Amino acid sequence: MKVRGLPYADIAEREGYASESGARAAVEAALMRAAAEAAEVVRPLMIARAERLWEHGLGVMLEGRNDGDMERYSKGAAVADRALARLMKLHGLDTPDVALHVGAGAGDLERLKADFLLEITRAGGGVVDAELVEPGGDGCTE
Repeated sequence: MKVRGLPYADIAEREGYASESGARAAVEAALMRAAAEAAEVVRPLMIARAERLWEHGLGVMLEGRNDGDMERYSKGAAVADRALARLMKLHGLDTPDVALHVGAGAGDLERLKADFLLEITRAGGGVVDAELVEPGGDGCTE
């Protein structure tokens, strides 16, 4: 009904939803299900196509290598690389790399302690302007 342009209020009334928001949620859920089902139908076709492209690119690359044609080798490698990237995405293997951030070293920590002690001393028992950082708040586990 939404595809035909009916407002959510009309859909709610016709389908027996208590409110417009209930109809909106039902329509969105139906659209998400349809998209997921369509993707599952198309995905195997796209995987097969990407595999054929990869095989073609690899073949061109190897022919270029065997013939000593570096331009052909490069073009084949580029095609194979793009096809492999597409395959990884289709299989859900294109997740971002995990970056490991190591916190302050021992020397940095000692410098921070000294700076903090200096600020406490300057405050003379008064208020120290500082920021509280919770453990793990910066992406570190401790």
